Amino acid sequence: MANSRAVESNDNVCGFNRSEQACSFSTLIGVVAFLTALVFVIIEAQWERLSSYHRWIYLGEAIVSAVWSLLFFVVFCMLASDWSNTDASLKARVSHGNANMAIASSFFSVLSWGALGYFSYKGYKEDDIVGGMERLSGGYLDPVTSSYHQGSTV
Repeated sequence: MANSRAVESNDNVCGFNRSEQACSFSTLIGVVAFLTALVFVIIEAQWERLSSYHRWIYLGEAIVSAVWSLLFFVVFCMLASDWSNTDASLKARVSHGNANMAIASSFFSVLSWGALGYFSYKGYKEDDIVGGMERLSGGYLDPVTSSYHQGSTV
């Protein structure tokens, strides 16, 4: 009888105010964001072969990164709110380090995806300037001026 009672007290319960939605949603967002990052790595590995699509890749990365940054912000707010509303008896059963790490990683994911979106947008704007100069000059770019414009900030 004591053994079955121990099993009951160790049931898997979401530590964030017993909200299964918080645990499931944050896990889903984390896994799909990881797979999205793998797709970005594969695209970067094929960068030279996709030279005619650079502008669209930059734009796509910027938009997708902004969406993931927003979704991780939602996860951060949800986890922080649910953790602050969790009663003391449940907090005593749950590892504080794991909960705090989930909240912190969602916060830093907001910053990481936001930075990726910013740099992708910056690449999009720089590619637009260099691509526009190529169209105006009929495909020829002077090596001196093209390197100057590639390093400029817009």
